[in-house]
Amino acid sequence: MTISLHNLKSPKGARKPRKRLGRGNASGHGTYSTRGQKGQRARSGGRKGLIQLGVKHFIMRMPKQRGFKSTKAAKEEINVSALNRFADDTIVDIAMLKAASLCKGKKIKILGNGKLSKRLQVRVPVSRGAKATIESAGGVVEVQVIDEKIEKPKKK
Repeated sequence: MTISLHNLKSPKGARKPRKRLGRGNASGHGTYSTRGQKGQRARSGGRKGLIQLGVKHFIMRMPKQRGFKSTKAAKEEINVSALNRFADDTIVDIAMLKAASLCKGKKIKILGNGKLSKRLQVRVPVSRGAKATIESAGGVVEVQVIDEKIEKPKKK
């Protein structure tokens, strides 16, 4: 049998019969006819249809974001032990660290974790502990030392 317009049928369950309201209590939709009891929506002509709000409609429904995310890039932290890969008397700066793929950005800070066995000239911001480690290995730090501990202003 070929399919043509006169013998097309939708699949079973695709078409639902409409709700017949107000046809007696035996139907299950009698008395209040699914409108509840009193109120604007129970009356005829009460409450108009959907209101078009455009984009605002979706923004109002979105969950509110909590907290704060800074747009400033955070400092990348490199430990002193990672500097052992450089040869003695090497000048370590941001370009060298990028070439050795130890960092990606421009904001870098060297921390004092680990041991250093090479004499290096460091031209990157370092912590106090890192400065002590570099100088004890015979190296030189040529940039300002950044405190590891940042003191917050006291509230009055």
